Parts: sequence; structure tokens; C-alpha cells
Amino acid sequence: MSSTRQKYRTKIVEFRHLWLSVENFIGNAHLPLFAEAQELHEFISDIDSQSNPLHGVLQESYRRAKCSTLNSSINPFIVMDVLGESLFHQKNRDDVDITLIDLIERIGLHISQKFISNHHEQVTKKSTTTSLEKSSLQKNKSLQTNTAMIVDLERFQKH
Repeated sequence: MSSTRQKYRTKIVEFRHLWLSVENFIGNAHLPLFAEAQELHEFISDIDSQSNPLHGVLQESYRRAKCSTLNSSINPFIVMDVLGESLFHQKNRDDVDITLIDLIERIGLHISQKFISNHHEQVTKKSTTTSLEKSSLQKNKSLQTNTAMIVDLERFQKH
């Protein structure tokens, strides 16, 4: 496992779910998928393999993850690797397509935000949440103590 992957945790997700999430994010016009498909070729049948490199990205990520069905689990890092290679290829073409490059980058950003989390951030969030909870409990105890003192003072003043 590379040092980059050790710093991050992924949510292992079904191939179909990951790509339908991407389709929902970027829109059906860019990535038309057939959600009810049983086979990969049906799932990506509406993507023009000649003009849309995402066709190849889906096929390659399916192959590298050794998926046997659309419901097979896939590690999002595999998809990120394939996207990175596609992005590299697109940037080094003579006829650079800025719109496509932007689309691939947006897909990568979506996948990283939805399916990959920074382990350090998770630990920090947990400790921050715990600190906030402790602080909240201390404030509540202090508030309860102050309220009790006021009630006692009122009783004392009445007698």
C-alpha cells in the first residue's frame, strides 16, 4: 500500500453505486448510464466509446477492480488511478479538450469527497467532537449549579 493510501480511508462501494453517484453529480448528458443493467456493456451502452473517454475509464476501472458484476465492490482508489491516467493522456494530446479535462477533474473531486476520507481529519473530527461534548457537559453542569445556587438564594431571602 502506498504512503498516500495509508493516510486515507476509503469506503468500499459497489461499482454500480459509485458510477451512478458520479452520473448524478455530473449529469446524464455527460455520463448516460443504464441503472437497471445486468452487464457492464448494458450499463455503458449509451456512452459513445469513440468520443467519450469515460467509456474507457469505466471499462478499465471494472477490469482493474476484477469486478464480476456491476454490484461487485470496488476500491475508489482504483477509479482515481484510472481517472488520473485518463487526465494525463488528455492533457498531453495535441488537441487538448479543456472541457473534458475539467469534467475528469470534477469526477475525481466528487469521488474523493464522497468515498475517500483523510484518516487524520477523521481523528481530528472525533477528538474535536469529544472536546465539544465535554465542553457542553461542563457548561450544562455549571449552568445547573448556578441555577441551584439561585434557587437556594431565593429560598434564603424569603425566610
